[in-house]
Amino acid sequence: MRRTWISDHLGYDNPDITDDEQTFWPAVFEQETSRIAWVSKRSAREYCGFLEYLRRLDGLPTQMIDTTDARDLGGEFFRTTGEISVSQILSLGLPGTVREVNADIRSDGLALWEALRADNSELRVVDGALTLASVPLSFYDEEIVSLVTSDWQPMARIVGDILERKAVDDILLFSRLYDLVDAGVLAQREAGRHPDVKRVSP
Repeated sequence: MRRTWISDHLGYDNPDITDDEQTFWPAVFEQETSRIAWVSKRSAREYCGFLEYLRRLDGLPTQMIDTTDARDLGGEFFRTTGEISVSQILSLGLPGTVREVNADIRSDGLALWEALRADNSELRVVDGALTLASVPLSFYDEEIVSLVTSDWQPMARIVGDILERKAVDDILLFSRLYDLVDAGVLAQREAGRHPDVKRVSP
């Protein structure tokens, strides 16, 4: 279903999506399994994944390691847990921060997830206050357009600029660039895998 949605709405196939229903989730539901969820609330993907994890557990016990406030050597927050190397995980002592997901964490998380699922929005993002919110697919369009000049630029450069600052999927950004071209906001010329683009003069 997820691969079909990505194909229909973003124009890409994503073969990295596997059949977790038959592999990952059955292992999670094992009664004797020790469950520890790693999550950063700076990443919408991780945050949503954690909330869905709580929903599917249906009360089964779990622990968590919250990496939201973990910082790199330069003092910057990691945007996702996946950015943290093994050596940094150990030097930051993250394994020692494991805690039980108590009733308050669980109920607050499930209430938030129920509301977001009811929105059934195309996209979810985390704002500066670490609030998870529903937004339309066009959410990043204004930022994308602001990075495009009147000179030809590779799409990859624009996407890379945003990825350096935000935890967002590159497939989504490329898709929005193509949609902006289709809408006449940007012009394109073929150049390699992805075309160059420039802003269309008003």
